[in-house]
Amino acid sequence: MSPGNNVIKAIVTIAVAIIAEAAAYAQNIGHVSPSDTSEKFYSGYAAENAMQVARDFGQKLQDWVNSSTTATKLKQKKSLEGLQGKKKILVKTRNAALIASSRGKRVQESYEWASYINHILLGIINPGGTRLTCSKYKVISPENIIRDDGVDRGILAVSFEMNFSGKFTDKEKCILLIRDGHITGMKHYEAEPGGKIRISMNDFDEYTNWIEAGYLYTPHFPVGLSLSFGQWCWTAGVEFGMNTDRRIYSDTEINATDPLNYTITRTQADPKYYIGVTGSLRMKYVGISCGYGLTQAKERVDTRDVSTSTNENGIVSSSGKSSSTSDAVSQYIQPAVVGYLPVSETCCINLKAGYHFSFGHSELNGVLVGVGISVMF
Repeated sequence: MSPGNNVIKAIVTIAVAIIAEAAAYAQNIGHVSPSDTSEKFYSGYAAENAMQVARDFGQKLQDWVNSSTTATKLKQKKSLEGLQGKKKILVKTRNAALIASSRGKRVQESYEWASYINHILLGIINPGGTRLTCSKYKVISPENIIRDDGVDRGILAVSFEMNFSGKFTDKEKCILLIRDGHITGMKHYEAEPGGKIRISMNDFDEYTNWIEAGYLYTPHFPVGLSLSFGQWCWTAGVEFGMNTDRRIYSDTEINATDPLNYTITRTQADPKYYIGVTGSLRMKYVGISCGYGLTQAKERVDTRDVSTSTNENGIVSSSGKSSSTSDAVSQYIQPAVVGYLPVSETCCINLKAGYHFSFGHSELNGVLVGVGISVMF
């Protein structure tokens, strides 16, 4: 088997291993039984924490609405605004639509938390005469939750009742969506057949941005780095690789018109670095990427010409030598397959396998492997 076939076989083996590992991980987390999930997320500390977050949220909201002094309201309003974590709180309740409609405002599908406080609730509590009671908190078990995309994301759901009385009257059962100890969504409670509730992607502010950093290795550029930013399933960034061994790569080419007339060209390349851009299409556990850029090398070219001719004096032979040194720049591409192994909801380990193709300097071609980390924000 030729060296080229060995290289291709090695790449395929590594790529298959990455895909198999990612698939196995997906299969393992996909076969967790409802009871296992319940024990993991909805018992002990997790359930108590979710309930406490929900109760604190309801108490602060209730205190703010029912407060009778301006100074207290301002202080409690600031406390409410501080409830929002890294991601926005999206509100999709019936009372938000009713209040907006009663005040002649445009009814939206959802409201961001600051807008709900300042433009919806503030409109009914500033005149006074409206009170709010939050009660009947209950953690919703995972087997009663339907997720549109089937991804858990570590979101806990707690149901509760909002009871407005006085000048504005409404009683509504709502759901609080809790992630990482913060409220990430509040929506109207609407049970489907069988008593299940549905969580959609637009019920909360999703982590959609990525930052990826990684180490890249090829035999001729053993020190490589990549940095990418992305949104949803696309990423784009830069990559850089450096040669540290100072090894000289040579190539000899012979062009002959006949056995007595020929040119020998010997090219010696000392690769320095490559730099380029990279992009990827990432799915849940597997993705594909490709880098493109320029390789810079110090290049020395030695040429020897030999020519032979005949005349009346017999056979005449001559030869000549020349050499030149220059900075040679060539293009390269680095296609690869990537496996993503989740560490947490917002972080995963990246494993990469591919090939470095250097056009014009085939001696720099080689297997590409890499490892890195992705973080969502």
